[in-house]
Amino acid sequence: MAALTAEGDSDSWLTQKSNVARIFELFIAQDNELRCNLRGSNTWDVLDEEVLCAHPIYERLAHFLVHVYKIPKGVKNAGFPLACDSVKNYLGTAINLAASKFKAGGSVATKEFLFCLDTKSSSDSATWLHKLKKKVQRVTFERAKVAGEQQDNSESKLRTLPALPHPHPHPGLRRGHWRRGARRTSRRRASRRRQEAGAPAADRSRPRRRRGAESGRTQTDRRGEIVQ
Repeated sequence: MAALTAEGDSDSWLTQKSNVARIFELFIAQDNELRCNLRGSNTWDVLDEEVLCAHPIYERLAHFLVHVYKIPKGVKNAGFPLACDSVKNYLGTAINLAASKFKAGGSVATKEFLFCLDTKSSSDSATWLHKLKKKVQRVTFERAKVAGEQQDNSESKLRTLPALPHPHPHPGLRRGHWRRGARRTSRRRASRRRQEAGAPAADRSRPRRRRGAESGRTQTDRRGEIVQ
């Protein structure tokens, strides 16, 4: 008779387990200590509880995932190293696989180690896994940063930027002319607003007094003749 199990059976989880098993075989093939324990086998299923439920194997696996493993051909980003999130997910999946195998009848040391899967735990094993993932994040970030700098360095030389436009609307005018024109425009707008509000317009019948008249200075016109 068919039965439900507590283990996940979604397509994503099954794919994740398959990827971890495949990567673990590659990891075992280059790890001298594991090859001696496995006696010729490349599958993690034959590894002992003392090996799969301890820190050293996952620290070496983290190094393999960050520095050695490359994404295989035929999938996205082939030939590149794993991103930070993928490394952390694979580490978590590997520990979860060990937990599903040894948690029920494991030793006290195994149960204490598997506390690392509890994100709210403050145990030594949880602190260890948190620090390990932080280090993975720091190393992968630095690697991505260096790769980005190399890509920028391979770019062609910067092109000369075009000259900025003249700050004034009419480059031939001096700054003072432009400012006087702006003041005249502002006065016209203020007069128009007063007229719209019903206020009497400014009296422009009186001649404008030349500058310096109050101070008694002699005024001259453009030809240098004295203005009375």
